[in-house]
Amino acid sequence: MPWCKVLSFTEPFSYQSAFRSVEVELFPTAKGKFCAELTQVCMNTLWVHGAHEDLPRVYIGVVKPRRAAIGFLTQGKPARDATPWHGRFARLRHTFVTST
Repeated sequence: MPWCKVLSFTEPFSYQSAFRSVEVELFPTAKGKFCAELTQVCMNTLWVHGAHEDLPRVYIGVVKPRRAAIGFLTQGKPARDATPWHGRFARLRHTFVTST
């Protein structure tokens, strides 16, 4: 049965534990109040996550077995301030695929 939910977090550990398709460790890189929102949509075998965090961060993670992750930016940044992703710089037009 398909379902959808939106979760809010004020603490990185509970936020990183909520992702269903990846195991991830999140490390905020700036001081301040941590605030994140995670939207989850499940359509049987297709899982969709939409995530937003207020603080800059780095993370390390792996995709769970028999899953693939497709990532893309949903908010643009100026060209001089592109987002680093796996040693490259990501912009709105880029899509990244990671699988096990």
